[in-house]
Formats: sequence, C-alpha cells, structure tokens
Amino acid sequence: MASIITHTVFCEIIDISRSTSSAAERRDETVKRVALFNADITSAGHPRGVIDSLEDNLRRYLDDALDNHELAGDELSVLLAALDALTGSED
Repeated sequence: MASIITHTVFCEIIDISRSTSSAAERRDETVKRVALFNADITSAGHPRGVIDSLEDNLRRYLDDALDNHELAGDELSVLLAALDALTGSED
C-alpha cells in the first residue's frame, strides 16, 4: 500500500511538470505537493522507518526520472524542485 502512495505522488508530480502553467508555477505546485506528501505520511502515524522508506522511494522515482534524457529543460527544473523539496535542499 505504501508504495502505491509514493507512486501516486510521483505520477502527480510528473503531471504537474507537463502542465501548461509557467515553469515557476509548476515548480511552486510541485514543492507544495511534496510538502503535502510529507505532512500526510507524518500525520498518518507511521513509524520513522516507514516514513524514511516512503521518502526514499519517492527520491528513487525522481532520480530515475531525472536520468531520462528526453525530458524538456523546464520539466527537469520541476523535477529538481521536487527533489530539493523532498531532501530539504535550498536553491
């Protein structure tokens, strides 16, 4: 079940990256989606190990997508924003 949640969030991030909104709007929406993901898994009462596993799964999905050389530059920037939000990195 947990892997389904992570995959669903990843698919939503991909959908956001391909939307017709501006790149800045897509990045902002993606950061909000990652924040919601983190809030959801934390509030669900999962043990820290499960939360870490879910975050690692999403990170792997994003890393794999970033290795796709067919993505447009603005799609890559959205995925990088998601990864930065997930890992707590700042621009």
